[in-house]
Amino acid sequence: MVGLSKKHTEEAQQSLHAVKQETESLKAEINELILRRSELELIVERVAQGKIIVQREALPGVTIKILDQETVIKARYAQGEFLLNMGAISFSVSV
Repeated sequence: MVGLSKKHTEEAQQSLHAVKQETESLKAEINELILRRSELELIVERVAQGKIIVQREALPGVTIKILDQETVIKARYAQGEFLLNMGAISFSVSV
């Protein structure tokens, strides 16, 4: 851009204008990606905190939902936690 701005030809000015437009477009895209990254980081944080604690037992027929994942319990579960693990709900026994 600096080299083009020093040249005073019509072709250099057109090239400089095109480079400036592309730069602005890339800046806007970078800002959008930064915002999206922030949103994704919040989702990851929510998933890390997303769990359902079973204090006594969970009975068949109960629906468990964490974020957009949902499952119906088909068996009796003792004390433990339901967690979202790699896009699926899993159960972990409390110690």
